[in-house]
Amino acid sequence: MAGTLGPLTQELTTLANGTQKNKTDSSGEMTPLQQANSIILAVLLIIIMISMGCTTTVSDLKRHLKRPWGPVIGIILQFGFIPLTAYALANALQLSGPLAIGLIMISTCPGGTVSNIYSFWALGDVALSITMTTCSTVIAMGMMPLNLWIYSRTWTDRQAQIPYLDVVVSLLLILVPVGIGMIIKWKNDKVAFIITKVGSYAGMIVIVAVAILLGIASPGLFTSSWTVWFAGILMPIIGTSYGFIASSICCRPWPQRRTIATESGLQNMALCLAIVQNTFPPNQSNEVSLIPLLVGAFMNIEGLAWIIVYRIVLRVKNKGKVPDADNEYNFDHKDIKSEAIIIDSNKQPNGLQNGHVNHGIQLDTEKKIPT
Repeated sequence: MAGTLGPLTQELTTLANGTQKNKTDSSGEMTPLQQANSIILAVLLIIIMISMGCTTTVSDLKRHLKRPWGPVIGIILQFGFIPLTAYALANALQLSGPLAIGLIMISTCPGGTVSNIYSFWALGDVALSITMTTCSTVIAMGMMPLNLWIYSRTWTDRQAQIPYLDVVVSLLLILVPVGIGMIIKWKNDKVAFIITKVGSYAGMIVIVAVAILLGIASPGLFTSSWTVWFAGILMPIIGTSYGFIASSICCRPWPQRRTIATESGLQNMALCLAIVQNTFPPNQSNEVSLIPLLVGAFMNIEGLAWIIVYRIVLRVKNKGKVPDADNEYNFDHKDIKSEAIIIDSNKQPNGLQNGHVNHGIQLDTEKKIPT
């Protein structure tokens, strides 16, 4: 039964059953409760990705593919700077071989579903988030083995076993629900809006479930050394900071900066755990998985923390009103220029050129934007 669900629920079922593969009953099959858990979580995650598709249009995706600033920045960071930083951190903390390898593995993984949810909550560019996740997942098929070969040789000669089928299925399980959501948005905006709200709540349920299951199923994490905790806490901060700094240097619009930061800081933990389980025997995989599990926990904790702070600041700035992703710009016209919303220069008196209104916002091009 677990095999039919694919890697979409692997992260959650792994957390629910410890660092081993899905715990089974004496007959080797998943128990009914575990099967029900997996099905419910799979449905929730599919709803989440459909809801992300409901905020996206084909023109949004085309825009990011034609001008791939975000994907290029993300690829350079996720497969260049972040793994190199993880290697340096592992040496600086003098981590043991298994712990260092776990840190290297999680640092070279692409983004996953969680990054799309956080981009939406942060009022970022969801189309960019989906584009970056897709591109990084494809590139990961070549860059992950290369990075693991380069950096893990310090501690082991074992060759990492990349589950390529899981990578492909994960990619399909992102693109297909997103495609369904885009069709819904194209057919009926009102239905798309409702699904987006439902998906947002479903995302919160999934993240809370992950946090609770992690605490229950992995008590060994709480007795780990300070170096393990330090690495787990620091890596999401490093990735997010790299993303924000790099996108700021490249003068990207603010929604894109938040999105690139989120994509760079939130890795696909399910894929990392699958590599660990495919590469190492159970007596070693438990230790190798410690830092990836902590990184997965803290990327959610830290991600929620900065989104809450951002929302509070936004509420104060806009006198108690919190805009959603579709009308953020209606609250501060000065931000419209700074967010690089682009309007046809032939129609816009202010002469803004070559652009696209983020999140499908329709502006009256006959009126000047207040300054």
